[in-house]
Amino acid sequence: MKKIVLFITALLIVSIGSAQKHNIVNASIALKHAKSAKGEEVLNHLTEAKQYIDEAFINPSTSEEPKMWNYRSQIYLKIAMTKDQLIDQDAIFKATDAYLQCMQTDKKGRNIVRKWTSEEDLRNNLINCGLLLNNIAIKRIEEENFYGAIKCYDRISDIIPYDLEDQLKRGNITKVTLIYSKFFAYQKLKDFSKSKELLQELINYNYNEPRIYKYMSDIYLEEDDMDNALKYLSLGRDMFQDDQGLIIDEINLYIKLGRTAELIEKLTEAIELDPENETFYLSRGTIYDQIDEFDNAR
Repeated sequence: MKKIVLFITALLIVSIGSAQKHNIVNASIALKHAKSAKGEEVLNHLTEAKQYIDEAFINPSTSEEPKMWNYRSQIYLKIAMTKDQLIDQDAIFKATDAYLQCMQTDKKGRNIVRKWTSEEDLRNNLINCGLLLNNIAIKRIEEENFYGAIKCYDRISDIIPYDLEDQLKRGNITKVTLIYSKFFAYQKLKDFSKSKELLQELINYNYNEPRIYKYMSDIYLEEDDMDNALKYLSLGRDMFQDDQGLIIDEINLYIKLGRTAELIEKLTEAIELDPENETFYLSRGTIYDQIDEFDNAR
């Protein structure tokens, strides 16, 4: 009796596993039909493909199947490319996750989905995911959905290492520009801690943008930390000596703090070390002008 029960149980397990594998096959067939269909039929076939692949995705017997990831990535990218992503609003994130999973390799370093999709096609589709995510991020910023935009930027960051031909880079989408974009989103959210963290990353990368020092200084001003507010303007001035915006910002801050004499002294010392540097004279003259010492300014 026990043998019969075990036999029946084994048959059921095989039957369930086989049914889940059929879900992958059915999903691939529905995807194929969607690619050749037109109009509303495209959405109908994609909806069917989504249902089948979701069943395979949640079932333990097929959830880690390379073939499942192969078709899940394609189905969700196709959905993400439809108008307004009507079938699934998170399609682009699911597509990205699936393609990243497809990029995994076996013990021999071979692509796990090589039987169905070439590595070149995987990379190109990942790039397409990155471009779509960037467009969605722009739209979410316009809608003031800043957390939604940050989610997009984070997923693009995961794609960057696979941009071997600089396709995203040519669209000015790089690791550093994504950090810059995330900073603006966190700035809008008034998350000073995260904003400072991202600005410091940009400074560490020597990002060629003088304003990052001004932004950092402004945050410290908000926090009443005048020493760091001055420190970052000074760091910016050292990095971008001729940037007029930083020159004025530094002067205005010293004036606001009533410490113009200190800045004049610093500039005088700098002039003694580099008497041909016109910027130092301009800065010192501007300070005298601001505090109504016009003869000295001349």
